[in-house]
Amino acid sequence: MSSVLKKKILNSINIFVIFSLILFLILTFANNYFLNFTEFQHKSNKCQLKNGLSYDSSQKTYPFTIVTGASSDHYCALQSWLYYTSLSLSPIPEFHRPRIIVYDLGLVNFQRNALNYLHQKNYFTHYKLFNFLKYPSFWNISISKGEYAWKPAIIAETFREFPGIVLWLDSGTFVSTDFLMNVEKLVNAYDGFFSPKSNGNLLKWTHPGVFKYFNDSTKKTKYKKSINCNAATLLFDTSRVSHIIKEWENCAHKKECIAPNGSNRTNHRQDQAILSYLMIKNNRNCDNYGIQFGIRTHMDKYCAQMIWEYEEIYGEFWSPNAQDLKEMKEIIENFPELSIYDIWTKSGKDAILEEIKKSGNYSLKLGDVF
Repeated sequence: MSSVLKKKILNSINIFVIFSLILFLILTFANNYFLNFTEFQHKSNKCQLKNGLSYDSSQKTYPFTIVTGASSDHYCALQSWLYYTSLSLSPIPEFHRPRIIVYDLGLVNFQRNALNYLHQKNYFTHYKLFNFLKYPSFWNISISKGEYAWKPAIIAETFREFPGIVLWLDSGTFVSTDFLMNVEKLVNAYDGFFSPKSNGNLLKWTHPGVFKYFNDSTKKTKYKKSINCNAATLLFDTSRVSHIIKEWENCAHKKECIAPNGSNRTNHRQDQAILSYLMIKNNRNCDNYGIQFGIRTHMDKYCAQMIWEYEEIYGEFWSPNAQDLKEMKEIIENFPELSIYDIWTKSGKDAILEEIKKSGNYSLKLGDVF
C-alpha cells in the first residue's frame, strides 16, 4: 500500500473520530438541556400555593372524583367545605388527589365571582352550572328544595362523564385525610357502595307511596329492619352499581316516585329514601356510624366561623368590588331567609367574630374536627 493511500486512510479515521466526538458532545448537551427544560416545564405546570392545593395542570387522570354543590343560601357552607377539604387533602401525595367538581345550583353573581377565584387557586378542579331547564319543573330548587331530585341527576351526570369511583359530599359534610386515603379500599369492602347510616329505619323515612310505585311491600322483613342511608355522604364504584344509580335517576324524574302525594320532610327523605330503598332491595346496607370513618355531617352551621378562622391563618382571599358589595347588600336586606353571610368585608368579619364571642359555645377549631 502506498504511503499516500495510508495517509488518506489515516486522515479519514481522524476526521471520523473528531466528528464522532463532536456529535457525542452535542447529543449529551441536548439531552441535559431537554431534561432540565422538562423539569422546568413540570414545575411550571404546578401552581404552588401557600393555601389551597398544588394540582398538576397537565394531569389527565384522577384516582376518584368528589362532587358537591350549593345554591345561594349554602354558599357559605361550600366555601368552608372547600377550605376544609383542601386541609384534608394537603398531606396526600398529588397522584392520589381526586378530581373535585362543584355544581352551581343557583348561586348569585358575587358568589360566582368568589367561587371563580377559589377555582383559580385550585381549591377544586371543575365548575359546572346545573341546567335545571333540562329537567322536570318540580326540580325547581326554590320550591321544596326541588325535592332533592337534582342530586341523583348530578351523580348520574358525573359517573357518565367520569366513570369509576365517585364520592358525593354535601357542602356541610367534612371528611378526614384517612377517609380520603382509603376511599378505594372502603368502596371495595362494601361491594361498590358505602354510606353511613342515618337516624331511623327505612320505613320511618320512606313514604308508603314509594313501595306502591315499585309494586313492593312494606311487610318484607328486610325493609322493617334496615337502617336508612345518609345521603350527605355517598360513595359509589360505578362499575358495580351503575344500574342502581340509573334506577335512582329514573325515579327522580317522576314526582310520584321521589316525592309521592302526601309525602313531606316529616315522613319522607326524597333522594335519601329512594336510594336507601334501592340499595336495601339490592342487598346493600348502611349500618355504620360516619364518625368512625372520619365523616362529620351538618358542619354548615359553623361555616362563617370556620371561614373566618381559616383566613386568619392562611390570609385573605377574594375581595368584592363595588358591584359585588351592592348586590350582597341588597340580597341580605331583601332576602334574609336565604341566610347569606357577609364573609368578605371587614365589617362582616367583625360581626362574625363578635358572634363567636357572644355564643360562648364555639369551641370547634379547623384542626380539631377529627
